[in-house]
Amino acid sequence: MTTIPEVKALLIADAVIQDKTTNKWSVIGVFDRVAAPAFPTARPTLAIYVKLADVRGTLKVAVEFRDAADRMLNRLEGIEITVPTAVTTVDFGLQTYNLPIPVPGKYHFVLYINGELAQMVPVEAVVLEAPKRPPQEAV
Repeated sequence: MTTIPEVKALLIADAVIQDKTTNKWSVIGVFDRVAAPAFPTARPTLAIYVKLADVRGTLKVAVEFRDAADRMLNRLEGIEITVPTAVTTVDFGLQTYNLPIPVPGKYHFVLYINGELAQMVPVEAVVLEAPKRPPQEAV
């Protein structure tokens, strides 16, 4: 029987990159707010970094993007991790493209491992305010 590992990190970022020589991950531009000038909008790219502890066996991983009413807007699935012997930690990155964000408000990413809820991380969508211009002097 496979047990659910402990989630050490679940981060939302602009990009996650793995160095193939060292296997180290770089997580670039971590955030919890998305700003757009108008809604609906789509985030062209968004990355998710996951670090798990006490991993053993085969894990089926899925990540859902849900709105404040808990409606699923997007799902990343088909991710499978197999670890033949117990290891201290396993980490991986996921990439999304054109993530739909219908309205400003609160959203969350939900991590499932073997069909069980493992972790949630919130993200807020806000309207990007135009920069304020200094008052102009009359000529």
